[in-house]
Amino acid sequence: RNTESVDAAGADIDERLDQAGVRTLQTTTKSNSRYVLDQHMVMIYVFLLVVAGILGVIGALGLVTTVSLNVTERRREMGILRAIGATPARVALIVMIEGVVVAAAAWLLAALVARPLGESIGEFLLGRMFRSEIELLVQIDPTGVVIWLVISIVGSALASLGPAWQAARTPVREALMYE
Repeated sequence: RNTESVDAAGADIDERLDQAGVRTLQTTTKSNSRYVLDQHMVMIYVFLLVVAGILGVIGALGLVTTVSLNVTERRREMGILRAIGATPARVALIVMIEGVVVAAAAWLLAALVARPLGESIGEFLLGRMFRSEIELLVQIDPTGVVIWLVISIVGSALASLGPAWQAARTPVREALMYE
């Protein structure tokens, strides 16, 4: 039940086996095996978090590029909005909302596809590794889904800041002359 009694029992078993003429190479307990397995899982978990972070940064860079191109292509439209009375803050808000909507749509698509895709890839890999049909049950934590929604929205808002600032600072005359 505690570490000391388990270690004492292991030492007692080793001593009795030694007296019986049986040489032991290694003694391990379920708790030690579980600890080693948990440490390996922590390494995999950290690796997956790092990969997810890298993919998030790449996604944010892609969103910055997309929103910047969108602002450039719609410069004349933004100029018309400014000419009819839209404030620079309102134009910036429009650009940021568009970026957030794109990120929310991407999140929704990912949330819908994650489970079936994860199950099919997992079953394929398990089938290849163990050469048998193993039924895999993929469970997705709803808290993680919500966390990624928040990260997506905040990240897209931050990624849209630069293009929104650019759209808000463009003078009306220059925006209307752009073709």
